[in-house]
Amino acid sequence: MKRDVRYCLEPFLFFDYAGIEARLTAMAARGWRLEKIGRHFWKYRRAEPARVRYAVTYVPEATEYAPLPVEEALQMEEYCTAESWEKVEEWSQMQIFCTEDETLTPIETDEEVRLAVIHRTMKKSFLPAQIGVLCVVGLVLLMPPLWFISYDPVPTIADGASLYILFLYFLVVLLEAVSLAVYEQWYCQSKRAVARGGICAPVGPWRTANKVMVYALDASFLWFVAVMVGQDRKMGVMFLIAGGLLAAGWLVVQRVHNWLRKRGTRASDTFEYGVMVAMALAVGIQFLSNGIQNTEWMSKTEIIVDQYGREVRIHHDELPLTVEELGQGDMFQYVDYDRDMIVDTSSLMLGYSRAWQGSHTNQSAPSLEYKVIKVHMPFLYDLCLSSFTKNRTYDVLRTGDEYRAADPAPWGVAEAYQLYDGGTPVNVWVVAGERRMARMEWSWTPTAEQMALAGQRLLEA
Repeated sequence: MKRDVRYCLEPFLFFDYAGIEARLTAMAARGWRLEKIGRHFWKYRRAEPARVRYAVTYVPEATEYAPLPVEEALQMEEYCTAESWEKVEEWSQMQIFCTEDETLTPIETDEEVRLAVIHRTMKKSFLPAQIGVLCVVGLVLLMPPLWFISYDPVPTIADGASLYILFLYFLVVLLEAVSLAVYEQWYCQSKRAVARGGICAPVGPWRTANKVMVYALDASFLWFVAVMVGQDRKMGVMFLIAGGLLAAGWLVVQRVHNWLRKRGTRASDTFEYGVMVAMALAVGIQFLSNGIQNTEWMSKTEIIVDQYGREVRIHHDELPLTVEELGQGDMFQYVDYDRDMIVDTSSLMLGYSRAWQGSHTNQSAPSLEYKVIKVHMPFLYDLCLSSFTKNRTYDVLRTGDEYRAADPAPWGVAEAYQLYDGGTPVNVWVVAGERRMARMEWSWTPTAEQMALAGQRLLEA
């Protein structure tokens, strides 16, 4: 059964009128006519193959925030209709017309005027938007290096999801930077060509380069979602919920946006209202997502009432080392005893986990906190050990604190260090093996047997 509708991802540069015209002409020759330009995909409908001429024009005043109707856009449409050109669709400030009459005079006959109109169009909306995206996402990319310099880089390096998101941000920055550079080059070349009496310069191979980058960005995002969903079915449910909430939020923003434009609201006010609605929806979606993520089904938690009548969220995570296994008694006697795997991430370079076990209200209950680093790439070993023994951890060393070498034999490892507070030893140790290391904070002084079990469980797993 033949499909009558086809959706295509068309990652055209906005100023590439020649490429758009050529693409639509080729699609019409194959029996597909453009029907609708969406935010990401262009919709084509089946028709009889025909030789169709397309013309792309621009109306700088018809921005996405301009009040409707836009007088200049109506004038352009009336002029083209009077010249027997049929309007097909519009995309922001772009209007697309077509005709099957090969003898009709082109809509644009003055290349100097065409170039000036395109440049005004780009300056009015697309260039500021691209520069804005470039600056915002660029700042996001700068945050991890600043974090590395001022704090602990290990958790970020070990978080494969975060690294991949940074990679996606990098692709976005690259795409926007290349788009800006290509437009600048095209505009300068077109100015020289038009000044010599020629036509605007072709976009050339950059058209293909832009498509490749867009496809790479989309494919990388889909791959990331597929991997995350494949690793955890519950994560898949979260992605579906988050995606549904974002889609619903986007529809609300668009409805408000279109309603304001039809009411004749000023472009600046429409933009401001749209931003406020989008921010309110983003906050609401974040609260909903957090609420779903903190449910008992998603996070293996329950809410109990402690001995003081307060509600406390208790985790029941599986831990590689527990207080019970270390022989410190039955911890179930404490109603609010928590077993929390706070962080458990991994990347191609490092693995990182952080766990805590203890009571929220009973200070006499035994507690144990530990962090484990798995070194997948040996050149990061010293950095990881330094993150535990230097002033580069979540537990910032105070003045007078230092780690001193300790006997590694009880732990069954190659290296061991103990924290000293002003010269007094405390129950905080760092132990390191060949590819693993751990930092442990005990509420009691461990015995040799407990040290051996901890070293075995945390470094040999």
